[in-house]
Amino acid sequence: SSQYTGDVGSFTWDTANKKLVCANPATIKYVETPPVQIYGTYEFPLKFHTNTTGAAVDCRINVGYVDASNYYSIYLYIASDYSYIYPKIIRGGADIATGANIPYVEGAILKIVVTSTGISVYYNGSHACTYSGTIASVNGAIQFVAGRSHTTECYGITYAPSISYADDFATDTVSGSATITLPEVA
Repeated sequence: SSQYTGDVGSFTWDTANKKLVCANPATIKYVETPPVQIYGTYEFPLKFHTNTTGAAVDCRINVGYVDASNYYSIYLYIASDYSYIYPKIIRGGADIATGANIPYVEGAILKIVVTSTGISVYYNGSHACTYSGTIASVNGAIQFVAGRSHTTECYGITYAPSISYADDFATDTVSGSATITLPEVA
């Protein structure tokens, strides 16, 4: 847990079961990674448990977090009966893309793909929503945000940057990419 900042003490670092748990907080809690290049693929295997009546709200993943007004938020609303999630992408407090209700699947992977031309969100392997527009190249933190009044479990945070290298020597073009897996929840 030492590589993370934020509300680290509000999360249980369950190494035996390889999960990060935030149990029924009264207010929103988050953990934050060191800054990474915003362009890339993010994956989060997630499970939600509602401990009170009503829907699970304020669950989200923030990418490219530079400060309180500079980041993209992938927000998940989970129905109180667990019948569906409702995803949307938020920037500066405004919805910039919304999806349709998607059946909730316990432990499904939330996948976020960020490029210079937009953000695509996938849930359980299916497309959930897309924002098409210019995404500035920034280095920012990844924030896993647990909403209030329910328990959220995260089984991993994986980030694969879209770093590439190209060099054209008139006859050859060399390119490559790198994948980084952030340290396991420990």
